[in-house]
Amino acid sequence: MTSHRQRWPIWKIAAATLVCLIAAIVLFVLSVHAAPQDTSPDAARQEPLITLPTFLLMLGMLGSMLTVLGAGWLAYRIKDARTPAWEKRPRRTRRKRR
Repeated sequence: MTSHRQRWPIWKIAAATLVCLIAAIVLFVLSVHAAPQDTSPDAARQEPLITLPTFLLMLGMLGSMLTVLGAGWLAYRIKDARTPAWEKRPRRTRRKRR
């Protein structure tokens, strides 16, 4: 292992963002097509707090939020990669007073 902090490569960020986007789309489609099996109203049957379509919709929203975060991270990393080294601010270290 190296002692310094390693950054994710841009291709890995793009791949993770793409996977989140595909997962969000699939979950949204599944939440639309997932319907309850039994639609007959029974007075004795208790409704669940969360149904399968609602759960899939929440997971789809989570996937879309991760896609937005990944796209922002990707834009920042591409901007940072295109900035020349002489334009980047050097890190300043504090000197100890004697």
